[in-house]
Amino acid sequence: MIIDWNTIANITTAAATLGLVAAAWFGLRTWRKELIGKKKIDLAGQIMESVCDIRDLLFFVRSTNTGRTVVEYVEILEELKKAKDRFNEGAEIYQDKLHYLLPFHRLNQSIDEINNFLKIQNKAQLYWDDNIEKLFKELHFYLLRVREASNMLYNSPEPEKHQEMIRLIWDNTQKDEISKRIEDIVKEFRFNLEPLYKDQRIKWKKIRA
Repeated sequence: MIIDWNTIANITTAAATLGLVAAAWFGLRTWRKELIGKKKIDLAGQIMESVCDIRDLLFFVRSTNTGRTVVEYVEILEELKKAKDRFNEGAEIYQDKLHYLLPFHRLNQSIDEINNFLKIQNKAQLYWDDNIEKLFKELHFYLLRVREASNMLYNSPEPEKHQEMIRLIWDNTQKDEISKRIEDIVKEFRFNLEPLYKDQRIKWKKIRA
C-alpha cells in the first residue's frame, strides 16, 4: 500500500485550519457576548441612577419646602421680564401668581438631567423590550404634566381648573397617587435591573468606634 503523504499533509493542514477558524469564531462569539454583557451591566446602572434622579426631581419640583424658594422667585421674575422685553412688550406680569411658575422654573433648571434621562431611554431600547420604554414614557409624562399644569396655573384665567392642577403638582400627602405610582415605577426598574449589577457592588465595612 502506497501512502500519499502529500494528501495526508493537506488533510492535516485543512483540519488544523478549520480548527483555528472554529477557535477564532468561538473566541469572537465569547468576546462579543462578554462585551455586550458588560455594556448591558453598565447601562443598567446608568438607567437606575437616571430613574432615581427623575424621581427625586419630581419630588423636588412638587415640593414647596426648599431654602431656595425666595431666590427662585427672583429668578422667575427676571425671566418673565426678559421674555416680555424680547417677545411681547404688552404682556402682563402677574407677581401674585409667581409661585405657580415655581415647578416650571425648576424643570427648566434641570433640563440637563431630563435630557440625560431621554438619552438613556433610547439606549435602553437596544437591550430590553417595550415594557421598559413604557416606564420611561410614564415618568416623562409626569414631568410634562407638572410642567403644563404649572404654566396653565400662571396663565389660565379659569379658576375652576385651578384646584385640579394644584392637586396634580402639590398633593404630596400619603394619598398622593402620583407619588405612589412613581415609587412603583422605580421599584419595577430596580427589580429588573438590580440582578445585572448587584454582583458589582463592594461590601461597605464599618469602623468600630
